[in-house]
Formats: sequence, C-alpha cells, structure tokens
Amino acid sequence: MAENDGAQMHSILLEEREKLRVTGVSDAELFDEEQVLLETGKKGMLIVRGQGLHVEKNYSWMQGETVVRGEISLLEYDDSVPPRGGAAPPVRRMMTADINREQLILLAQCVLFGAGGRALL
Repeated sequence: MAENDGAQMHSILLEEREKLRVTGVSDAELFDEEQVLLETGKKGMLIVRGQGLHVEKNYSWMQGETVVRGEISLLEYDDSVPPRGGAAPPVRRMMTADINREQLILLAQCVLFGAGGRALL
C-alpha cells in the first residue's frame, strides 16, 4: 500500500452524468458552461467537459472538495500541466502547455469577451 506523504486524497464520484463530486482539488483554474479545469495536485489537471456546467458555490473549498453540475460528457486528466505551488499564473501555464485549437479558441474568447459576453478591447 502506497504512503500518502501528506498529499490530499483525490476521488471522483459521478452521479447520473449530471453531478460530479471531486475531492483533492487545490484550485479551479478555468470554468465556463462547456469546460471546467480542476487542479488536483500530484494527480494532474482534471478536465471536465459537457454542456451547462457550473461549479457549486457552497462546496467545501477549504477541504479540497467541489461539485460540478450539468450534462457531463468527458473527464480527462492532463499531467503535462505542473501543479501551481507558487509557479506561473494559470494563463501563462496554459500558454506553455500543449493545447489544441479548441482550447486556444476558448482562451481567446475569454480574453476578448470576458465573463460578461462583451468585448473587452
């Protein structure tokens, strides 16, 4: 049996593809209605994709627990993005990681339109 070495235990529980409970989360880096990025420490970045996604505000963030609701269609780990631990800010880390065309378009939309849907430039 492996030792935990002080790291927070990570688990996922998906209920009916509509409610995802995640433990061991250290940060929510990016989230919108189609994608949520959750930093899970040594386990890598957990990418949640779907439709109508939202992160519940009454989760137990201090204990590393969060809940994502919506129509969940994909869960994927990306360990190419190193844990923050005082490193580069999230956007800079996303720019240095291997990202695909869809992710680049999403990032550009966030920069141009922000959360309110109006152009920032």
